[in-house]
Amino acid sequence: MKAPALDRCERCGKAIDSPERSVFLARHEGELGELLCLDCFNREMGPSVGVDILPSQYPPLELADAEGKAHRFEFAVRVYPDGISIESWEPESDPGYRFQVLGDPEDCAGLYKELVKRMRKALKRKHIEVGSYGESIKGTKVRGWIDWDPEEGEAGRMPLLIIDGKPYKWEQFGRMLSSFEGFQFKLDIKDRSEDL
Repeated sequence: MKAPALDRCERCGKAIDSPERSVFLARHEGELGELLCLDCFNREMGPSVGVDILPSQYPPLELADAEGKAHRFEFAVRVYPDGISIESWEPESDPGYRFQVLGDPEDCAGLYKELVKRMRKALKRKHIEVGSYGESIKGTKVRGWIDWDPEEGEAGRMPLLIIDGKPYKWEQFGRMLSSFEGFQFKLDIKDRSEDL
């Protein structure tokens, strides 16, 4: 079955400007489901967490990173059966920075403040620096998120690491790690909603 284009909510007809602001809601396992904007999805899910209306988004926000470069973020609020998620992403950067917090729908404003605090903290850190030998790890800690590498195709299954909002192939990151030959390391993987 061919998926419909991400363009309009099938319930209210509102234009959907990005995939992050839509949900396919399926009633039965195996069906494609109905394409909904987050307003319609949140109205459908709200009673399950005891809320009637939540904002489906917050206004865009521009924050500067450690080098003074501006990053523009958009936001989306989703209701889930056990709470809400507030996500932020850079629509002009692919993949760019992405953040998420999970919590109680009664504290939507507090969760938004927590998310912005985490975003500011993350943007102040730089993990990769450019030197005379090219890109290298700055210090001994690296934070980022794991994505899939579209150039590898579905069967390739090689990760793409997003560090400082920029994509690094597994081989690129491996070359940067080679300068630490003989050192120990600790790989600590956390859910995207957790603070690093």
